[in-house]
Amino acid sequence: MCGIVGLVHLNGKPVAVADLRAMADAIRHRGPDDVGYLLGDATAGDYAIFGGDDTPADVFGYPLPYAPVGRLTPKAVGEQRFTFALANRRLAILDLTPTGHQPMCNEERTVWIVYNGELYNADDLRAELTDAGHRFVSHSDTEVILHAYEAWGEKCTARFNGMWAFAIWDMPRRRLLLSRDRIGIKPLYLWQEAGRFAFASEIKALLALGIPRRANEAMVYDFLAANLSDHTDATFFEGVRALLPAHNLTLDLSGGTAELRRYWQLDPTRQIHLSSDAAYAAAFRQLFEDAVRRHLISDVPVGTCLSGGLDSSAVVCVISRLIRERGLRVVGMEAQQKTFSARYADLRHDEGRFIASVIRAADVDARMTYPSPHELREQWRPLFYHQEEPFVSTSIFAQWCVFKLARETGVTVTLDGQGGDELLAGYLGFFPNYFADLAASGRWPTLWREFRRHLVLHQTAARQEARSIATNLLPAGLKARLKKRAALGLDWLARDFVAAAQAGAEARWRPTDGVGSRLAQGLQRALSFDPLPSLLRFDDRNAMAHSIESRVPFLDYRLVELCFALPPRQKIRDGVTKFVLRQAMAGILPEDVRLRQDKLGFSTPQDVWLRAELAPWAREILTSPEFRGRPYFRAEAVLRLLDRHVQGVDLATTLWRCLAIELWHRAMGV
Repeated sequence: MCGIVGLVHLNGKPVAVADLRAMADAIRHRGPDDVGYLLGDATAGDYAIFGGDDTPADVFGYPLPYAPVGRLTPKAVGEQRFTFALANRRLAILDLTPTGHQPMCNEERTVWIVYNGELYNADDLRAELTDAGHRFVSHSDTEVILHAYEAWGEKCTARFNGMWAFAIWDMPRRRLLLSRDRIGIKPLYLWQEAGRFAFASEIKALLALGIPRRANEAMVYDFLAANLSDHTDATFFEGVRALLPAHNLTLDLSGGTAELRRYWQLDPTRQIHLSSDAAYAAAFRQLFEDAVRRHLISDVPVGTCLSGGLDSSAVVCVISRLIRERGLRVVGMEAQQKTFSARYADLRHDEGRFIASVIRAADVDARMTYPSPHELREQWRPLFYHQEEPFVSTSIFAQWCVFKLARETGVTVTLDGQGGDELLAGYLGFFPNYFADLAASGRWPTLWREFRRHLVLHQTAARQEARSIATNLLPAGLKARLKKRAALGLDWLARDFVAAAQAGAEARWRPTDGVGSRLAQGLQRALSFDPLPSLLRFDDRNAMAHSIESRVPFLDYRLVELCFALPPRQKIRDGVTKFVLRQAMAGILPEDVRLRQDKLGFSTPQDVWLRAELAPWAREILTSPEFRGRPYFRAEAVLRLLDRHVQGVDLATTLWRCLAIELWHRAMGV
């Protein structure tokens, strides 16, 4: 796991050493174990490699074609005019020796790579490539990608099972290939101006170039009016965009042309038909266990994030099963598996009893953190700085505390249950989609049975469900227009801001791809539009802020494809979500966890905090000259929201979004 940056001058001007170092230094937290630099001339093919202050002493001069001989300084570069540069910040996870150093090259020094991520099928690919005649000098997955590119070109990405963002400089072809994993687990951001192009794992590395820090008001509007973020390739910073998941971008360094291609896409119309529920459960369990096993590969200590929910508990209990029954050896789990959880005194948000059940069943070494409003006030600035963009609730702070605890315990890699809800219809919001499908197909007895069971299990008002079913029968375009019209009623937003920023909102709020049943479309939306992209950003930044690699076995692409091919009744059955997962985990999960119907996740007592301990802080922010000077709000109207919330009307979600925008401005200097 690492952080990567790159800078290309297409106008012939030399790359400044200070710019390259500033970019790499800005993301040191992503890789404090090593740093490496490559500077080149994209036209002539000349290059030079350097280390830095964090480069281990034994890396310099090591007998490798990519070992640096000295530290990067203006004096070391001298009169050489390099127009192209790559840098890598390394968090050593696999192959802790100098052979894992980056930037890495092939034997001929004609192809170079900087890479952030993990390939979980690296050993399989290494064996295949070795049989084809490729020679390896390291045990790193970085070198596997390098040789895979040599063997299969850009199509190599279709063979990878993992999470990644990488850049490959192909010297003979004078081109730069950028790639991001299928689901978008690892980030990659882009910026360009006339004659200059840059990319980085985090936005702050691009800001280190001195680019203008201007708010993208369309994204601010989407966040405030529709609770959306990470739903397009645009960011909250004007001019900075993300490389979309499952995409490759090829830049011709001699001609300056670029080509963007999508290399993977789900087929939501594909369905798997097996003989019985037991057969579906067995197929799921086999693939899930294999995904978890592969995600445990590491040369440094591994732990797990345990919320007490179905998904994270499944990961913990399957790990325990693999260790106890299959003899799997995992670094950091030689004695016991370490788990990390957030707890609260407020029982509405505390999952302690479910966490305790998993602790007993899996026999783990459990560590707890107790996030408090006082800590949030103390730590908001680094939290927002590392997140880089606003976030929707204080639950992100709870996750921050969990990763902080894991790092303090000595764990460098964690696994958690992110993605299970989006694959298996785990949110209650999927029920209307499912009900709408049943209604559209005329399956009225099944609809009535499912609806009644849903009411019993989830105590949902029939009127609300009926309204949701009707909404889900509407075309996507009409739903987007209705949502846009509803946003016009947000009287706490400044009218001029709304009038200017809502242009194009209807298109931005509508997912670009959506085929198949309404449930399939809802799952696609959750996976690629909202909420998973933002949840993955929260996870990546919180983990990397503490120099931790976070892994998400539910998002193994094989499991994603399997889950999307399962019939709807393997996802929702008799009012129960994630049916196939619950069946697959019988005898593995504690029954109270396996059969639980409520859902919290990394929930926090946000409403209580903003009504009590955080209320004076919130009022201080909302009455400040900075907040009143923002073009987004009617400040007095927002202040009235706080007054009403303190008096008992739950407006915590709206209030937090207003506060988040202001705190983002302050933390990022926008």
